[in-house]
Amino acid sequence: FMAVAMLLAMAWIGYEAYSFLTTPASDLPQELSFTIEAGTSFDGVAKSLQEQGFIKDINKFRLLGKYQNSHSKMKAGEFLLSTGWTPPQILDQLTNGEPILHKLVIPEGLAWWQVARIVEEQGFALFDDFKEVVHDAEFLKTHHIPFANAEGFLFPETYALPKPKNMN
Repeated sequence: FMAVAMLLAMAWIGYEAYSFLTTPASDLPQELSFTIEAGTSFDGVAKSLQEQGFIKDINKFRLLGKYQNSHSKMKAGEFLLSTGWTPPQILDQLTNGEPILHKLVIPEGLAWWQVARIVEEQGFALFDDFKEVVHDAEFLKTHHIPFANAEGFLFPETYALPKPKNMN
């Protein structure tokens, strides 16, 4: 009797594991943005994934993360995920995938305050924060800028950058 009970238990555990690893959270896949803030724990990420519909079972996802030793490999950033992906695919994207980068275009010939307005309008930083950094003596010293501000060192370019989630 014990052997049959253990065999049934092992079969049930195997079925549960297989089902979790091969079944996406949704039959109607949607691609959505998912953001991991710097310093967020693996458990916090798992909770957010479940709340946003990317995974069905937070505890099984935690076990998968432990099994794959992914707890310390999560990357901060914004990622494009699908609710039609399996949990291993989601974990792989968050540990090995590249975050979404957004284009920031700085035209030639602008004053620092004009650049600050563009940066704010495109959601990369607040004007006042930009102004503070452009005039910060320690920042200027660190970057070998021998002037009172970084005017002239804000190079015209098209940059690919991650966007901050929350700007205060």
